[in-house]
Amino acid sequence: MSIKKIMDTNNLEINSIEKKLDSILLPVNPEESYITSLKRHLLNESGVTVEKPDYLFILLIIGSLFFFGLILVWLLNFLFNRKTD
Repeated sequence: MSIKKIMDTNNLEINSIEKKLDSILLPVNPEESYITSLKRHLLNESGVTVEKPDYLFILLIIGSLFFFGLILVWLLNFLFNRKTD
């Protein structure tokens, strides 16, 4: 078999596959506005911001828990010392 004949056979197979895919996949032609919008979003740099944790809120929670723990200990101590008197 000659190389030309093999190449022609391969081209026919590829064309056949392309036609089948075209009929199966039903290519879509998107609107120009969608393409323009997509291109703009892909080419522009997005503004990325990194949020730092709010340490003040964490300290406030820990301080509140400590404060209420102290009040609970003081209250329990007060109640148990009152019964022993």
